[in-house]
Amino acid sequence: MSRQQALEQALAQYQNGRFADAVSTADRALVQFPGSAELLHLKAVSLRKTGNLPSALQAMEAATKASPENPEMRNTFGNMLNAAGRRDEAEIAFNQALDLKPDYAPAYKNLITLYLNEHRSNDAFGLANRYVAETNGKDADAYECLGRSCKSRRAWHAAIAAFENCLKIAPAHMAGRYGLASVLLEVGEHQKSAALCDRLMADGQTAPQILRLKARALMEQGLLDIAEAPLMQAIGAGSPEALKDYTNLLWMTDRKELADEVLAGAVGAAGARPHQAAMALDEWIDMERPEQVVAHYARLPQALQHDALFITRLSIAKDELGETEDAFHLAEAAYTSLPDVNNVAYQFIQASLMSGRYDKALEEARKWEGREPLDQNWIALKVDALRMLGRTEEFQELMDFDRFVKPAQLPLPDGYASLDEFHADFIEQVHGKSAYKTHPLGQSARQGIQSPMNLMFDERPVVQNYIKQLYEPVQAYVDALGHDPNNPITARNTGQFHINGVWSIYLLAGGRHVSHTHPHGWISSAYYMAVPPEADTDPDRAGWIKFGEPPYKMPDPAPALHWVKPTPGTLVLFPAYMWHGTVPISGVAPRVTAPLDILPGAAP
Repeated sequence: MSRQQALEQALAQYQNGRFADAVSTADRALVQFPGSAELLHLKAVSLRKTGNLPSALQAMEAATKASPENPEMRNTFGNMLNAAGRRDEAEIAFNQALDLKPDYAPAYKNLITLYLNEHRSNDAFGLANRYVAETNGKDADAYECLGRSCKSRRAWHAAIAAFENCLKIAPAHMAGRYGLASVLLEVGEHQKSAALCDRLMADGQTAPQILRLKARALMEQGLLDIAEAPLMQAIGAGSPEALKDYTNLLWMTDRKELADEVLAGAVGAAGARPHQAAMALDEWIDMERPEQVVAHYARLPQALQHDALFITRLSIAKDELGETEDAFHLAEAAYTSLPDVNNVAYQFIQASLMSGRYDKALEEARKWEGREPLDQNWIALKVDALRMLGRTEEFQELMDFDRFVKPAQLPLPDGYASLDEFHADFIEQVHGKSAYKTHPLGQSARQGIQSPMNLMFDERPVVQNYIKQLYEPVQAYVDALGHDPNNPITARNTGQFHINGVWSIYLLAGGRHVSHTHPHGWISSAYYMAVPPEADTDPDRAGWIKFGEPPYKMPDPAPALHWVKPTPGTLVLFPAYMWHGTVPISGVAPRVTAPLDILPGAAP
């Protein structure tokens, strides 16, 4: 049999799903034609289809060596390396493919997706612009990649422009249409987003992410009953994100028993849908019901009970139940298995702190801060380790409350005679018609209601007037920070800033914020519109914002170290890495805030 005949036979077997036969055919031919790049390539992709990724990688590496100038083989090798978790090597392979063929679209798409999965949005953005340029602005996929990259940077309007360019070239481009609908939702164009989803579904596109997006657009419009049907469809199609959204909807509309039934059903179907089962455990954790995680863990298939991602969730639950030694050993086992997954690392560091292993926590927090320097969580964990180890000078450099926590006054918004008048109007318009009865899951508020959308894109004058007045006090804070390369907040200071998100929280009786950071932020803020009277009289500082107290307990005490009394009209600015929460309010009068997140530099 000639080499060409062997290739054709193996290819036919591959295309008919006979992957093991394709491997055998390629192996026999390679005895006669050793070093054939085409045969090695076909053997590699067939091996991968059989599930034998290690052998597939060996064959694919041999194929690239046999044909070093072939960009397709470099790209395929990159895909396999990425699937094996060898992301650094995958990045090299994709770049090699692009060096060989600068307009090679598959490598662009794969490398941009890799960057986005690693939260390297700036790298993705730069490469996507190169992809557009190399294809002379004529490739719809290039604009779709640019849209996703802009979306990852939260450059919403640039993302809209990119997706619209994609659709000018290819009006039926499914990913481009979905991307546009998803960004329209972010900027408050809920009806347009829902209409785009409807058109996708009318064209037969019923992927769960489209159904979920339609449901979210309906929920933002307050059409909660109508939103349930597409959410249930998306859950039936296997979407873990839809399960999260539906559980959150049930929770916020006070149907907690039904939420439990839905989550228990997801755990029961874990064998077929492990990602939904994992999400179910996450939702119980967010409900602060760790006992449910422990109780249902034994119902999981044995393979999942020994899976590192599931073990991490059990470790979190054990920590919340006070079983810190068990939690640490579970977290250690998961981290040993998956040392490059950031949420696994986070739980390992937290479990180390909670079990008194402060040196280990500091070592790992510093390592991850080096890998992901913009993630504020690693700084917060490092701060706790420094505090517990008595490394006072290093701790105080980061937690210099007098320097970094600054109250400021909001200038009076246009069109109002007083701040009291402005606050009353804002509260009525933003919170007066909420369909929800309690706080969303996964947020810091407890016993409160949160505005559903990013208020940056709320066009009501009362909201935009508020945002306009924020710039003066924030700029003054930024100007006073200075630039010190050795501190994570001042090192990022360019003198410019942009407001990345604004929302509002209406705390009810007993309401509070648990201590938290803003992981993707730089400067955070709380602005006070209504403050309960007990803030002036309560000896425990009811309603005050507190700093420095982590949300978890360690063997040594770590109480709050700094408090700021809330007063209407006050904007409190502070680093996003500082643990901050509130002392619960004790009366029936609400506590209403309008917080914001601030990032360095001009708006992307």
